[in-house]
Amino acid sequence: MACSKMNIKQSMVDYATMWQGIRLNKSQSSLFREIVPIDAVDFSEKFRSSGLSQIFTGDRIRLGAGFNCNHLYRDIRTVPEIIVYSDGRNTIIAPLGDPGRDVDKDKIAHLMVMSHAEDGPVTFNEMLPSTMGEVSDLEGRIGTMQQAIHNLRSNARISDCGEKVVAKAESMGVPVTMGIRQFLAYQILNMRDSVRKGFANGGDGPGYKLIGNDGSDICQDEEKVSGAIEAVFGGNLRGRMFIQGPNRNTQILSHIHMFMLSDGEDLPKNIDENYLDVEVILEIKNDFIHDVPLIRTRTPPPPVEQVEDESLSRTNSSRNFGHRSGD
Repeated sequence: MACSKMNIKQSMVDYATMWQGIRLNKSQSSLFREIVPIDAVDFSEKFRSSGLSQIFTGDRIRLGAGFNCNHLYRDIRTVPEIIVYSDGRNTIIAPLGDPGRDVDKDKIAHLMVMSHAEDGPVTFNEMLPSTMGEVSDLEGRIGTMQQAIHNLRSNARISDCGEKVVAKAESMGVPVTMGIRQFLAYQILNMRDSVRKGFANGGDGPGYKLIGNDGSDICQDEEKVSGAIEAVFGGNLRGRMFIQGPNRNTQILSHIHMFMLSDGEDLPKNIDENYLDVEVILEIKNDFIHDVPLIRTRTPPPPVEQVEDESLSRTNSSRNFGHRSGD
């Protein structure tokens, strides 16, 4: 099982060794803020010269100008097509394209959380080594998703779902007293045709289709969309959070996927094979932060680039799953 703690931990060892060999003591946040552009420019040279090409090895990653591996980083700063929650640092959206493609049913529940912050911690992927600030940021994103699930379960008002959700509702002429389940359905049903069609049909972005439990595309069927949302968030399914490793990601801004799954059932085959449980990853990072002793060196260590007033651990014993703060 790819999602088992043992398998995840071993992969983290491998990625930590790889990262240290490529970047030495540079944190993810330092490198990200240094090289990732906000404009839709060609990223090929920086991708190779930074060493990221040795880490993000998926064959579908796009580097040229336009729609590329930095699209999500740019897009999260604009108005999302489907948004359900936001706070000071994070935004939760329903993805475009073919949401829920790796689960067998209840695809409408597929959500993603990512940071929209323009400063502070930011990560490429949670399988890579983290500073303590980056670990705290991961905990924050998990907490943001948990709050969004709670709001969807209770059908909280739009006004209780964050400033970005309120702004989107007001731009669409929707009262902020509307329940978030109804607003989720409203955004899907009122999506711009150019977005729904996507690049392949002369539109914008990756397109959009929503496969219901009956196997048909329901994205323009009001009754089916509303019914699917009610069934998922009004039932007894549980939210589970996952990421894909750098070998599968096509976007290099860390983004956590959430699916609503049944307790006691095996994970869907594609999830088990292609995704990694993010709460297990967090557990491993915290284990190493708290349990692995910091081995001091007799001579001063080399200087380290910093983003959050913290340095990286310089001992191989910790494998840098979660770097300790320097004293």
